[in-house]
Amino acid sequence: MAKKREAAREYRFSDARLQGKAGEVIQLIERDADEMEDRGVDEERKVRLIALHDSFAHFPLDQYYLGHQGIATEEKDKARARLITAVRSVFNAAENVFGAGSTPYKQLGSANLTKLSDDKLVRNTRNTVKMATKYLDDLGSEGITEAKLIEIAALNKSFDEAVDEMLTAQRNRDIATQERIDIGNALYNEIVKICNTGKDIWYELSEAKYNDYVLYNTPSGKKETEAKSEEK
Repeated sequence: MAKKREAAREYRFSDARLQGKAGEVIQLIERDADEMEDRGVDEERKVRLIALHDSFAHFPLDQYYLGHQGIATEEKDKARARLITAVRSVFNAAENVFGAGSTPYKQLGSANLTKLSDDKLVRNTRNTVKMATKYLDDLGSEGITEAKLIEIAALNKSFDEAVDEMLTAQRNRDIATQERIDIGNALYNEIVKICNTGKDIWYELSEAKYNDYVLYNTPSGKKETEAKSEEK
């Protein structure tokens, strides 16, 4: 199995700051079009930067995927609760008929339903339905019928599907998180390259314009001394 690729941001400041800096750099390219074009930062390069900026700005936030994950988890938990309630009645019937220490009771599987993980609960329920069907004639006196076992099997199927939906929502969130970081990194790297070019152009010509292209990879996006002075 391939190892999961970890999301790693190459920039330390916020996504909002990255978007803002991209907008600033786009304006700088337009202001310094003649100088920039001579260094390869032409209209095509600007369009590419704008496309990266727009792609990053319009990419759904994590809250969107977190919301879907939360809804899927809630639905899974509700399905689990319904299933446990139905299966518990089978164990109660078997205890009344055979006794909790009997072989038929033990054959139903684990009665400690709330302690089972989701996947184990699915497998345990399948076994419970199978063995309850075997002892259906005896369990009938406690109200366990073929129709009820069919209903439990259906609840188990719904629960299993709800688990899959939850896991899919989790995977979609993980994938989206990586995609957003990848786009952000691509945008950041393009900004760094353009800013490096801008600084080189204005290094000996204009300190003010040189400073326009200075990019600080700090949590605030500003020079550390500036950020600290603003906190005071």
